[in-house]
Amino acid sequence: MILNITPESAAGGCTPDEAIINRLPAVRAETRVELYRRLLKGRAFLEANYAQTADLNATARVACLSPFHFLRLFKTAFGRTPHQYLTELRLAVARRQLLETKQSVGEIGLSLGFENVNSFGRLFRRHQGITPQCFRRLSVAG
Repeated sequence: MILNITPESAAGGCTPDEAIINRLPAVRAETRVELYRRLLKGRAFLEANYAQTADLNATARVACLSPFHFLRLFKTAFGRTPHQYLTELRLAVARRQLLETKQSVGEIGLSLGFENVNSFGRLFRRHQGITPQCFRRLSVAG
């Protein structure tokens, strides 16, 4: 994704992207814009590979940043760590698949990169307040 944000417009802070850019800890506007572009590359990598095992090193490498720097900047820019972002993304896909497919809960969890069905169920319940099975039943009944 290529942004049409100039360093001058980044200093003004009108759009949501520009607001994020202005939160990044760099003195020069050009540097903040470049860091944001790199973070977007890392986020796109996470979105394209959400079903794989999360690897901070690989994601940071795609963004051309050190793992520590990527983690710190990602949280500053997007308000959550890459792992939290990936978890939310996986759970959103899981909700959609529970509603739209006949796949078993276990198949959905494993296809989304969760280590086992129990970890998927626990995480789903922690975030949704109900188990995946109940979510599916309630959505079919409602």
